[in-house]
Amino acid sequence: MPPLALGPFVNLSDFVATLLPAHMHAWAERFNVDISGFDVAYYVPSANMRKRDVVLAALKSPFSTKARESLGGRVLTLAMLEDAMKRGRWEQG
Repeated sequence: MPPLALGPFVNLSDFVATLLPAHMHAWAERFNVDISGFDVAYYVPSANMRKRDVVLAALKSPFSTKARESLGGRVLTLAMLEDAMKRGRWEQG
């Protein structure tokens, strides 16, 4: 995979939502882990949002807890990957 050229106006959520599934599939194949239970939107909620909705949520986020939560996400850690490798499958949450 060629290195990525990241410009000054990169939306990190788009970047992660685009590359995370490919990297997870490569990792799963390499370590023989079933990732049928992996959902990228669980970790990057904006992955399933239209760009317009992401912008609106970002504008509302200083004033709205719901908007902040819609842009939030959950942490994906190395310990979670290690646990999945031991189990041989991904378990959400």
